[in-house]
Amino acid sequence: MEDLEIKIRDIVQKHRKSKSPLNLPENFYSYAEENIKFLRDEMTRYVQEGKTEEYMEIKEKVERIEKQIKELKMIRLKMIFGMAMDYVFLKKNPDTTNLTSGEIETYENFNDVINAFIQSRKNEISERNEKVEENETKIEEKKIYYNIVRILKDFPPDEKLRVYEGDIVIKKEDVLTVPSKLAEILKNNGYADIVDTIEVEETQ
Repeated sequence: MEDLEIKIRDIVQKHRKSKSPLNLPENFYSYAEENIKFLRDEMTRYVQEGKTEEYMEIKEKVERIEKQIKELKMIRLKMIFGMAMDYVFLKKNPDTTNLTSGEIETYENFNDVINAFIQSRKNEISERNEKVEENETKIEEKKIYYNIVRILKDFPPDEKLRVYEGDIVIKKEDVLTVPSKLAEILKNNGYADIVDTIEVEETQ
């Protein structure tokens, strides 16, 4: 059986220098599992035979192999995540020919997760904007509209009008600030012309 430790070390070194996943030998991970199982069987046999030195040698070898396999999987996982990011954000179609079937599934899951995150952020921003608009509407509803009017004829001397400036006696050519509804009444009855409109914040 080919020395798995040498083989996996070579594969890891090549992946460290690569920007994308490299092609793995066919059924590589299954092959690695079979080799590790074989080595563990050897460890069991050495224990039974009382060969402590041989047992420790195989044990350390298995640990090195498992560590290298873990590094290889992590390197490829980071590459696959980068491929998914490029696809989602740059619309760059990745080359998945060097991925295992399990890695292709992982790549698709990454796509789903990234898209879900983007959509959640869009929803969050949309909800925030809606709240801002709602608050602006509430502020708008608290505004009172006034009109600046020019009085066209005198009011009776004993009659006062409640205006923005207070209760006053109205005379011809006076310029006053009155609520818009009152301004319309005065205009419709020939008492005033509307000069301008202003907004006044409602006081609590």
